Amino acid sequence: MLCLIFGVELDNLPYWPDCGQNDVPVDCCVLGEFTVGWWADFTEQPLQWCICADEDGPGGYPWTCVMPGLGYPTGWNHPEVVFGTCQSLLIGAYFAEDPSQLASPSWGRIKALF
Repeated sequence: MLCLIFGVELDNLPYWPDCGQNDVPVDCCVLGEFTVGWWADFTEQPLQWCICADEDGPGGYPWTCVMPGLGYPTGWNHPEVVFGTCQSLLIGAYFAEDPSQLASPSWGRIKALF
């Protein structure tokens, strides 16, 4: 594991069937291929929200962590094992080759990153 962030509370969680975007800053330097994901810990409480899935897009490398006792293979699996057709989970990442650019002091320089 290269980087772990915990205790994040998302602020844009609309009701189904709407999807919301949440940006979580990550300060982690990565070289080469990497995977971005998260796990919402609902082990002590009822499920409160889910991630959106793309069923017919160009595809990706989605994983989902299946907990024991649900009748499916446990651990990290492709979401199709549990949910059926899934090309990608709607998780994305913005990144910069030069992380110092993210500390830009002006709005104009921030907009230039995108």
